[in-house]
Amino acid sequence: MTWRKFFENYMLVINAMGDAWPEARRRVVLLHCLGPEGQRLFYTLPNQGTTFAEAMTALENHFVPKVNVVACRHTFRQRVQRADETVTQYVAALRALAAPCDFGIMEGEMIRDQLVANANLSVVKDKLLLEEDLTLDKAVTIACQVEAVVKNATLLSAAPTAQTAAVQAVEVKDARLRGKRGARPGQARGPTSKEWHKKASDKEQQRHCFRCGSEKHLANDKNCPAVKVKCDIPI
Repeated sequence: MTWRKFFENYMLVINAMGDAWPEARRRVVLLHCLGPEGQRLFYTLPNQGTTFAEAMTALENHFVPKVNVVACRHTFRQRVQRADETVTQYVAALRALAAPCDFGIMEGEMIRDQLVANANLSVVKDKLLLEEDLTLDKAVTIACQVEAVVKNATLLSAAPTAQTAAVQAVEVKDARLRGKRGARPGQARGPTSKEWHKKASDKEQQRHCFRCGSEKHLANDKNCPAVKVKCDIPI
């Protein structure tokens, strides 16, 4: 039915003065707007008629598909609001799905009920259920307001305060300094295993006999030449 709305808008533009066109002229304008391919298809249709109304009926019978109302209503009821979808976008999608459902005067109430039952935010559902004499327009207004409040509250809670930002900056600076200079000043660090073994090895190499100065034995060694010399001295 979109093509019909486009044509009606076109008729309003070219007939802006409000002059009533005769049926034959409106029919000619309709066929002209169809273009060559549309006209070729139109002339293959049965019951083309001679007036604008008859031509429009023939086109609608050809282009408008047979609608399964039960299937369309099932699809409508299964539609829920997505997490990345606003209330306005969700209601617009419901309007499009409700068009072939043949709800009649109940269309607004059906869309309203669908919004209450399948809104993404539970706080929206709770707020709508508390309202009396809830119409579709009122439900959309309230849902949009609640949605905006929740969004702003989320942004405020996620934004760091000035004091928190200052503390985080100091912590980052300290972490960078530790990465460049190693341990903090004043923090004692014991020798590693490799350093301890090296010092022990150096100490071992520095040990020697204080009697004869030999590095091969210590002073308590019985085979030290200084001990033998001392023993050979007559008393």
